[in-house]
Amino acid sequence: MALYILRYCMRTLNKNIEWLHRKLATFDGYLLIDLPGQLELYSSDDCIANIIRMMEKWGHRVVTMHLSDSMYCSDAGKFISVVLSALAVTVNLEAAQVNVLSKMDLISHDLPFNEEFFKELPDLSKLTELVDENAMLSRYKAMNQSICSLINDFDLVSFIGVDVNCKKSMLKVLNAADMANGFALVEQADLRNIVFTHSDSH
Repeated sequence: MALYILRYCMRTLNKNIEWLHRKLATFDGYLLIDLPGQLELYSSDDCIANIIRMMEKWGHRVVTMHLSDSMYCSDAGKFISVVLSALAVTVNLEAAQVNVLSKMDLISHDLPFNEEFFKELPDLSKLTELVDENAMLSRYKAMNQSICSLINDFDLVSFIGVDVNCKKSMLKVLNAADMANGFALVEQADLRNIVFTHSDSH
């Protein structure tokens, strides 16, 4: 029911796109839009993709930020799903995208690989080797291998880890967004009024 309502809202906004255009025309700054987390809105519906394309047509620099819980790193099967979801959103929205692993301060210290592996994804096929350890998932090993091969072929997904308690970590994500939407290349004052000093780095 909730997904139906969300889809209705997005489709209504899409049909009344000129209303959004008028609202955005009065705004001058760095705008953050917090959207619902239901994956179906981005992977199997084109409303948000259409809205993004219209915003770009109006001259806005758009970057999407896809957040995933780092707790999934401890489960090979779930993490493969996380990466596939990030890829699906990237392909469907056709916009610059920054993928973020959240709650890095809570991540397990008993991971099968180091944190950099889960951020850079050098070889996802290594995760399929861990699937055998789960009796329920081992029967789907061939499918997981195909999924990992597909993700590797696209080579579009990597992650930035973020710890909300660390300002340096937060700014790293912000800098990635600035690079993705081209804001970092524009010579103007910081619209967000963020001051970063060495003492604030932790």
